[in-house]
Amino acid sequence: MECFRLMARFLLRATFAELPDPLTRENVQRNRRIGVGFLGFHEWLVQNGIRYSEASSSAWVARQLRKFREVVREEARRYAHQMRIPEPIKRTTVAPTGTINNIPGVTSGIQPLYAPFYIRRVRYSNSDEELQRVLARGDYLSVEPDVYAANTTVVSYACRDVTVDGLATGLNRHDSHTIHATNWHSSHTGSDRSAFPSVAWIPYQRKRGNRETWQDNSGCGHKPQVDDNSNNI
Repeated sequence: MECFRLMARFLLRATFAELPDPLTRENVQRNRRIGVGFLGFHEWLVQNGIRYSEASSSAWVARQLRKFREVVREEARRYAHQMRIPEPIKRTTVAPTGTINNIPGVTSGIQPLYAPFYIRRVRYSNSDEELQRVLARGDYLSVEPDVYAANTTVVSYACRDVTVDGLATGLNRHDSHTIHATNWHSSHTGSDRSAFPSVAWIPYQRKRGNRETWQDNSGCGHKPQVDDNSNNI
């Protein structure tokens, strides 16, 4: 629960960032909109013995998500009052897939665990010094010009999902079908050690009956800066 509380505080403080556009600044200061979600959803399910395909109908999962949401809402309200600013009009979110998940090494967006091995393609500007270092190292599968953008190179890397390695036993028992059949921030509970608050997806963007389980935001504007076009090997 603590990671959700701290992320709500962090994002609320981020609304004080300097913004050059007066209209945008006025809007942010009035609404104080934040979006707390979590990455590593599928891993969290596996650690708790729940199939990804059964999560949306699990009463236990629904109760946990409601608890997390209430922690965010209460802390956002309390911290806003402490700082004498408007309470955020939105607090939780389901965000699009990005690349932030690569930092903690967990799944992102609405995706389940993808595959034990896959190809990741990264686009580099031809003037990027990092591209020269990549070419010098030679740790890639292929290099080719980007057919959609000039002066851009696409480098393909062979990758192994270390998350799958760490959860192999649980995956074989609960979700092995997902690894083969489909092209993730975890909650800080119990023995779970992959807690990393951020914005991400959970399968409760829809309502269960008349009660919303998690999302009170319509999404966010995060756009990844690195393409993550993954294909099975």
